[in-house]
Amino acid sequence: MDATVVQDQLTEQLIQRIDESKYLHIPLMNRIEGRIRTKEQLEQYTGVLVHKLEARSFEDEWLVDRIDRMLDLHRRLERYEAALAGGNGS
Repeated sequence: MDATVVQDQLTEQLIQRIDESKYLHIPLMNRIEGRIRTKEQLEQYTGVLVHKLEARSFEDEWLVDRIDRMLDLHRRLERYEAALAGGNGS
C-alpha cells in the first residue's frame, strides 16, 4: 500500500472526526496540523475550524488564533507556489 495514500486517508479521517465532534480536542487538532501535507487538506481543515468558531459564536480567542495560523500558512503556501511558477519562466 502506498504510504502517501495511507497518510492522506488518515488525515482525512482525523479532520472528519473533528468536524463531527461536539467538542474540540486540542491534541487531535495538533496532530492534524502536524499531518497536513496538501493545500486541499489545509483548506478543508481551516473550513472545519471556521465552522466550529461560528457554532461557538466567535467566543474562543484561542480558536481564532489557530485559524489565523492556518490562514497564514495558506498565504505562505500561495506565495511559495507563485514564486515557483514565476521561476519556471526564467
